[in-house]
Amino acid sequence: MNRFVAVGVVVIVLAVGTSAHGVTVAGGGPGRTDCLVELLASGLGFPAGKAVFKGATCADGDPCDADGARNGSCLFTPMICLNQSDPALPKCSPAVVQRIKFKAKNGKSKIDTSGLDAAVAPLLPSSAAACSAPVSFVIPIVGPDKKGELKSGKIQIQANGSTTKGADKDKYQLVCRVGSAPIGGGVTTTTVVVPNTTSTTLPVGTTPGAGLDARILGVAISPAGQVTITFHLSDTAGTPVTPTTASTSDPAQARVRFTLARIELDVQTAEPVVTTFPKYVNYVTNSSGQPAYDTTGTFVLVDPATATWTYTFGTTLPAGFRTDLTHTVGAQVEREVDGVDLVGNPVFHFVPNGTPPTTIIEDTTTAQCNACHDPLTAHGNGRREVPLCILCHTDQWTDPDSGNTIDFKHMIHRIHRGKDLPSVAAGPVGTKYAFGDGEDFFGAKINVCANGPFEAAPCTSNADCGVGGTCTGTATTGVGFPQDIRNCGKCHTDGATADNFRTLPGSLACTGCHDSINPGTTPLNGLAPGAGHAVGAKAEAFCRTCHLPQTSVEFDLSVPGAHVIETRSATLAGLQGELVAASGAPGGPAQVQFRVRNGDGSALTDFTGLNRIVFTFSGPTTDYGGASTLFLSETHCTPSLR
Repeated sequence: MNRFVAVGVVVIVLAVGTSAHGVTVAGGGPGRTDCLVELLASGLGFPAGKAVFKGATCADGDPCDADGARNGSCLFTPMICLNQSDPALPKCSPAVVQRIKFKAKNGKSKIDTSGLDAAVAPLLPSSAAACSAPVSFVIPIVGPDKKGELKSGKIQIQANGSTTKGADKDKYQLVCRVGSAPIGGGVTTTTVVVPNTTSTTLPVGTTPGAGLDARILGVAISPAGQVTITFHLSDTAGTPVTPTTASTSDPAQARVRFTLARIELDVQTAEPVVTTFPKYVNYVTNSSGQPAYDTTGTFVLVDPATATWTYTFGTTLPAGFRTDLTHTVGAQVEREVDGVDLVGNPVFHFVPNGTPPTTIIEDTTTAQCNACHDPLTAHGNGRREVPLCILCHTDQWTDPDSGNTIDFKHMIHRIHRGKDLPSVAAGPVGTKYAFGDGEDFFGAKINVCANGPFEAAPCTSNADCGVGGTCTGTATTGVGFPQDIRNCGKCHTDGATADNFRTLPGSLACTGCHDSINPGTTPLNGLAPGAGHAVGAKAEAFCRTCHLPQTSVEFDLSVPGAHVIETRSATLAGLQGELVAASGAPGGPAQVQFRVRNGDGSALTDFTGLNRIVFTFSGPTTDYGGASTLFLSETHCTPSLR
């Protein structure tokens, strides 16, 4: 008699200790897209010896069997993971995964995939690295047959992912093998408790090799607010690496630190207008109230075979914490191997009451940052992913030395405008945008030489400026956006909530660039409420009623209208410039002939409406080495029409 029964499927929203994950199954799609949709499962990857696995196999009753019993079936709890950094697929880079269609079967019998559909729905569309909630598959062993023998049970799952890089068509296999003990027996597993700043000795023969594979698999929160993270930590080959919260150069260890935040919905109401701003609030703060990592918890090795660990937070969530809000766990994982620093910043989204996450914050993506910063790094090179950054860069804390907020949307805008910030450009010498003691600044007003051989060079006294120069000029220095700062789409295109810059304007975000204005009702950037705002102080709810998400005419008050770049305007005439000739004699002035036309080619007969006309010229460099005559000059002139 064949003991095969229908495969059971159920969604598990919160992964717990009995769910051990550790094998990444790419599924055999094209190499450039195969990392975009992968399956993460417990057990051993096969075929052995291959870098890219086709499936995972587990023996009934082994630690990879989530039901923990030798009972004639295996309980697999796989996850579907998006945009994974897979060392076996070096040509695969993140993309927006738009939708995924699933099919599953055992032999010719179809299997219900609605559990998979429900698990991935909260993630899509997304360009971030993320994993779904686990989905349970109960796979019975087949048999006994007419010879009295049992055979492995297996299912095949097909995933067809549509992405901005093309299709990722995968096939994953899950195989349940016959266990080595009688059905109905049991297995005993041993856990190793790892104190938060020390290591443990793993079984002989498990010395980790190269690479780093760090993934958060699930989160469980007790009714008392005790948080336990289940995570995978190994080298590239899957050999366990020991976590510690302390700095380490031991290649057998990795420094692992977790933080936890929730997304609160800040509902602003003014008269009939209601505007909701989602924002992260971190549970873990230091003595000054600054968001931080939890470093007083305990690590436990759950399953060496799958490199599965848990971390129980030292921080307990407050009584009455909101179980209906999206929560996000983020980790900073660092491992040093042969002088190479390896970094992982996994995050995991969940809702404590078990419902799928529906509220997320993804106003920009790491991929967009890496268009310039490749790779994005901060705080000693260990924080490289925007989804981790925004968990701590909240409005919960203000730098006490500078008075500047660390809120991500405000801080990042101010950093990128840097030396061109209105507060810096209009301020006195010594004005800075910085944190701490101000030694490392993003924008500053400084003295520069006026006239002399070192014109425009930074100075502190006239002696720095040479003969004929004085230290009386001013300029700004620091960070500068390498293109027009009004090109909002450079950073706000790919994220799931990238349109927030148009649809949810607010004081914190907008005054990051426009820091000489405070449109809100509370002090900001040292400015009184309403300072510089044409209509005075207004409630946050009102911002979107004047600053609309769509343009009526260029340069209007709408968000896109106020950020029109003149050279990209569809209504401005534009300019055409041409150098015709130049002449001059040694010791005398240079004369330049030039022609300026409107964009349509018609003659420009006067310079009304032009900001300035400036010529820069240079000559031979034979006078380098001590001569005081000017060799480079930005020449201001009075044009004459010919």
